[in-house]
Parts: sequence; structure tokens; C-alpha cells
Amino acid sequence: MITDLPNKIGTTIVFDLTVYFMTNLRRTPGHFFVFFLFTFVCTVTMSMFFRSIGALSRSLSQAMAPAAIFILALVIYTGFAIPVTNMHPWFRWLNYLDPVAYAFEALMINEV
Repeated sequence: MITDLPNKIGTTIVFDLTVYFMTNLRRTPGHFFVFFLFTFVCTVTMSMFFRSIGALSRSLSQAMAPAAIFILALVIYTGFAIPVTNMHPWFRWLNYLDPVAYAFEALMINEV
């Protein structure tokens, strides 16, 4: 994980600079660095999530099936595709466990 951090930092910086200024978000240093912090933490969290799935499986093909299902569930229940008020009650717990949902909510609070 430590050897992969420089690559993740560089990728996050390039991605954040591109997305932040192309979408014309608030042009203050504080808002940009909060945006950078939450996207970097979300990147590292999701990387560790997928590494744990890979560690639990024996081959790449065995890791791809649960990873695809989990990422689909995490993205759908972030709160953007399906608003939190419209989620089925028996799947609402996915939103509480979703690190992408927390990052999305923090970024929305940062911008609004």
C-alpha cells in the first residue's frame, strides 16, 4: 500500500485539478483542498476495499464477480442515482456502509 501511495497521490492531483476547474467549482483554496482530501481518502478506501476482495479470492476471475456486484451496489446506493428518501428500507443500510456515499455527501456540503 505504501509503495502505491505516490501513484495514487499523482493520479488524484491530476484528476482533481482537471475536474475541479473544468466544472467551475468554488475557486477558493480551502474548498479545493477539502475536495482533494475527500477524493484522496475515497480513492485509498476503495483501493483497500478491492484489495481485500482480491486477498479473499484465489484468482482474478473469482475476484471480478463480487467486485463488480459490490461496486454496482455502492454506486447505486451513494445517494445520487437513487435519493436517500427513495431507497428501499431493506437496502438503506448499504448507504450507511458506503464510503463513496460519505465522500459524495461531504463534497456536496463543501460545494453548497
